[in-house]
Amino acid sequence: LKLAGKLKELSFVQQKKVMLAFALATQVKMLLLDEPSNGLDIFSKSQLRRIWTRHLPDDTLVVISTHQVRELGAQFDQVMMIDQGKLLFHQSTEVLNARFCVQRSTEEPGKDAVYYEPIPGGYLALYVAEPGDPETEIDLELLIKAIVEKPEILVHLQNEKMYV
Repeated sequence: LKLAGKLKELSFVQQKKVMLAFALATQVKMLLLDEPSNGLDIFSKSQLRRIWTRHLPDDTLVVISTHQVRELGAQFDQVMMIDQGKLLFHQSTEVLNARFCVQRSTEEPGKDAVYYEPIPGGYLALYVAEPGDPETEIDLELLIKAIVEKPEILVHLQNEKMYV
């Protein structure tokens, strides 16, 4: 960036990079980010993830509001779902990874699937993990869609003591 330049003269993405760099450099104890990766290219998103995982102090709380859960999901250790100011769901990704599994298949999933959707070449399904199942990384987008489309899943989660 040119030192003599003005922030408002930069592109949206360049302005976003400046604001993110400033926010990360402040070393505050709590950082609130709204759609931090929106508009960034693949390399910038990767760089952003590297910076906050390597350079933010461990005691910094980073709260991210985003629709880009697939891009950022591996960075989360807690997931909350809020609708109209009401907390619908709050759980650690560690518990979610142990409790649910995601499977791709070419055949339509059976009734044991908590939720599924068609994808190119088949289906993507969410299941409650059984004892002995290998742990998989939860697909947060799939879980959120499952909760939105089948709110009764929240009751199931409450019964499983996963609701906070």
